[in-house]
Amino acid sequence: MNEMRMAEIMTTYFTNFAKYGNPNGIKNNDDGYWEPLSIGNTTKFLKINLPKPVMQDNLHQGRVKAWQQILKEDKLYN
Repeated sequence: MNEMRMAEIMTTYFTNFAKYGNPNGIKNNDDGYWEPLSIGNTTKFLKINLPKPVMQDNLHQGRVKAWQQILKEDKLYN
């Protein structure tokens, strides 16, 4: 039953995006609000879980920090 509920939630997001250009539709979505990314926070993501999806921060934060360190030390990059 959880698979069907998750399929309904995702179908609503995708349909709203196709129809309105916004996954949340023209009114608040009871299944959780999918916030847009911003220039100041590019690691924000929609955690897709039940009973409803939620926005969270720091997607792959450990990976981001590792790449930042690699690029900082790379002489060709600097």
